[in-house]
Amino acid sequence: MMKITEFKARLALYGADLSRWPGQEIRPAVDLIQNSPEAEKIFLAAETLDQLLRQYQPAKTNMNRLAEIILKRSQAVPAVPEAPFARPAYFYIPGGGLLMAAVLGFMIGFHPAAKEDLLIDPASYAQEQVDNDTLPDFYNGGAS
Repeated sequence: MMKITEFKARLALYGADLSRWPGQEIRPAVDLIQNSPEAEKIFLAAETLDQLLRQYQPAKTNMNRLAEIILKRSQAVPAVPEAPFARPAYFYIPGGGLLMAAVLGFMIGFHPAAKEDLLIDPASYAQEQVDNDTLPDFYNGGAS
C-alpha cells in the first residue's frame, strides 16, 4: 500500500494525470485515493493545479517598448575610458610569450658566431675533405 508521503512525491514528479505515471504505481495510487479522504483532497488539488498550468497564457510582450527600455538603460550607464595597457596582464601573456620566442629564434638564427658552437656534437658535423687515395681499398671497391 502506498503511503501519503510517497503519493505526494509521485504527484510532484508525474502530475495528476495518472496515465503519465509508471504502470506499477497507478493501481496503488488509485486504491489510496479511493480509501483515504486526505489523499483524495491532495489529488483534487493537484488536478486543479494541472488545469491552471495547462490554461495559463503568458501576457503579450510589447517588443518595441522593451527595446526602448533596454536602450534607455544602456545609455544611462556611464562610459569608462580605458587605456590600452590598463587591461590585466593575463591578456598579454600568450602574445608576449610568442613574441619572445620569435625574437629569441631570430637572434639564434642570425647570430654571427660559428654554428658549430650550437651543435650537440661538433665533431660529427665537421666537414673534412678526404682523398679517396688515403682510404683503404675496401672503401674504393677493391679487395684488400
